[in-house]
Amino acid sequence: MDLARDRIRFLRELRSVRRFQDRPVPPEVIADLLEVARWTGSSVNRQPWEFVVVLTSGTRVALESAGGTPGHAPLADAPLAIAVVLDAPRAAFDGGRVCERLLLAASAHGLGASLVGFSGDAEARAKEILGVPARRLMTRVVIAGYPAGERAGLVSAERGVDTRLPLGTLPVGRRHLAEIVYRERYGVRWQVV
Repeated sequence: MDLARDRIRFLRELRSVRRFQDRPVPPEVIADLLEVARWTGSSVNRQPWEFVVVLTSGTRVALESAGGTPGHAPLADAPLAIAVVLDAPRAAFDGGRVCERLLLAASAHGLGASLVGFSGDAEARAKEILGVPARRLMTRVVIAGYPAGERAGLVSAERGVDTRLPLGTLPVGRRHLAEIVYRERYGVRWQVV
């Protein structure tokens, strides 16, 4: 029972971190993140992913300037970026699974992490920067690093700290289960215990 409680707490306390220390992520930690990603389950075990590990500041700055989704974490400030490259658009579901595993593995190592999204022209520019073939899908980059203080994952508590993020417009907290869960049919509210 304690193991389940500990795992649930770990999952519930996971936060997107958007501010990082200027401290490199050790190679053995990066290798462990990639091993976790490699062992992520996929539809019919296709393993439709490849990864581009970005450690140099210049490349991260170029990726950020490619124009990822507005409101996402500043990519240039993260010591580590891992671009998730998929073999086909139908692999997007598996791409989501592997991104989540990278986020969880980063947190297990004491790192903060977040996702940066790319679509349309921004995706094409980002793929060009990293040399990813046009036929591949690259809509997500996982960024990670050591959090810049205890409050680095508390975006709502730090409104206005980084002007690149529209933090004042982000929702605070989570909606109650009674607002988002239905029983058997949409519209029939689940009775939350």
